[in-house]
Parts: sequence; structure tokens; C-alpha cells
Amino acid sequence: MVESILQVLIYILGFSMCLIGLVLSMVTISGTWLVLLAGLLFKLTNVSLSPSWKMLIVLATMAILVEVFEGLAGYFGVVKKGGSKLAGFVASVTSFIGGIIGTIVIPIYILGSLIGLIAGGFLGAYAVEYFRLKHNNKAIDIAMGTVIAKVFMMVLKVIVTLIMIFMLLV
Repeated sequence: MVESILQVLIYILGFSMCLIGLVLSMVTISGTWLVLLAGLLFKLTNVSLSPSWKMLIVLATMAILVEVFEGLAGYFGVVKKGGSKLAGFVASVTSFIGGIIGTIVIPIYILGSLIGLIAGGFLGAYAVEYFRLKHNNKAIDIAMGTVIAKVFMMVLKVIVTLIMIFMLLV
């Protein structure tokens, strides 16, 4: 009886970790790591959904690749449009700050964070490039590269997280 209650609690915790991971991916934070941790929880507690070590290695590889792609997307989103590395860095920082501010200013589930992330990244890249180039249209074009990269990575993270959840639970 106690063992079955413990298994149910483990399932609830693991499924919750997967759902939180999915929500984090929707606001451009890597939720793939939470899905991987849920898999480790299932493996180490030996519940019936316990994945193989091989499956956990595949999930870990997917989580790592998402992080690598995120770094490359941010870099290419700004630099490919002619922006500086500084603009890419500032866009990452201001995107994070914008996400926090967006959550406070627009307390609608996920929407505020998403708007804040995109606006923060855009404004950070725009400010650096406008200061550097003194040209409004070029700075806007470079800053749009940040927006495109953020949206692309958000979609990629959600897709990869969903695939990882599917692989873990099926």
C-alpha cells in the first residue's frame, strides 16, 4: 500500500516536472533539463515508466543540442544581420530583464513574459547598434534579427521538449 502511494507521488512529481519544463520552454527557458530530470527520477526510483540508460543519454543529448542551438541562434540572429557581438550579448541580458518586467507589468500567464523577452531583446540590440552606427533603420534591422532568433528558439524548445516528453512517457 505504502509502495503504491509512493509510486503515485513519483508519477505526479515526474509529470509535473515535464509540464513545468514545457511551460518554461514556452518562455524561452530550457525546460528540456526538467524532462531529463523527470526521466532520471523514474529511472532511479524504478517505476514502471523507467526509461533505459540509453534513452536518458538520448534525452541528455537533445537537451545539450538545444543549448548549443540557442547560443548559435542568438549569435547569428544579430551578427548575421551585421550587428556586433556586444549587441548579441546585451540583447540576451535585456531579453532576460524584459521577461521579468513583462511578467510584472502584464501578469497574464506566459504572455507578459513572452512580450517582455522579445521587447527586451529588441530594445537592447537596437540601443547598442543605434549607438554604434547612428543609423535608425540599420539598428532596427539588426534588432529584428534578435526577435526572429528568440521566436525561432522558443518554437524549437517547445518542439524538442514535447518530443522528449513523448519519448519519456511512451
